[in-house]
Amino acid sequence: MLASNTNSSVFIRPMTHQDLEIVINLHRKSFDGYMNVFLGKQFLKKYMSWFVSNSSASAYVAEESNIVVGYFIGAPVGYPIELNKYLLKVGIWSIISHPKIFLHPNFIQTIRSRLKIFLKKNKNISLKDSESFFSLVGIACDPNIRNIGVGKKLMDEFKCFVFKNGYSMARLSVYEENYIARSFYEKNGWKFLSKNKNIINYYLKIIL
Repeated sequence: MLASNTNSSVFIRPMTHQDLEIVINLHRKSFDGYMNVFLGKQFLKKYMSWFVSNSSASAYVAEESNIVVGYFIGAPVGYPIELNKYLLKVGIWSIISHPKIFLHPNFIQTIRSRLKIFLKKNKNISLKDSESFFSLVGIACDPNIRNIGVGKKLMDEFKCFVFKNGYSMARLSVYEENYIARSFYEKNGWKFLSKNKNIINYYLKIIL
């Protein structure tokens, strides 16, 4: 049993494909208004399944009374190249079938970012030895579950995973206006790395 599971009713375990339905629902609740939510359920299922299936990635859920109440996903820095290729077909179809996406305020910025990744011109890491970074791609808890430490336990499990897999540093990106998430990250030791328009990058030195 992992240390993050002790003295609590919250249990952390690897995510499975059987969890995807509830994880997607949690994601949609937690990230309502984000662009990948606009792309629809089929896109999100394909997106999440990549982290479950990829041996270099991490995907975990938090359970309370046998109910999934949170999750996190992560992957080594550089993962978007492989992920975007994996999502290319479903991504194009999702854009065509959800035309409202063109009105999303981050649509143009996101498309430009994806093109840079395909052209291998993404330079959003400013520290040396970026290959040693592991990215926290997403973390969320059921907004109806409060005061049982789900977010903290997920974050602790993420740190354990990163450390055990030989990484010394982690990073994440968050919208500048997402003050709740930023406060949570900073309370858990994440430090400012850089800013690109309205996106802030944080880093974390893993010490266990």
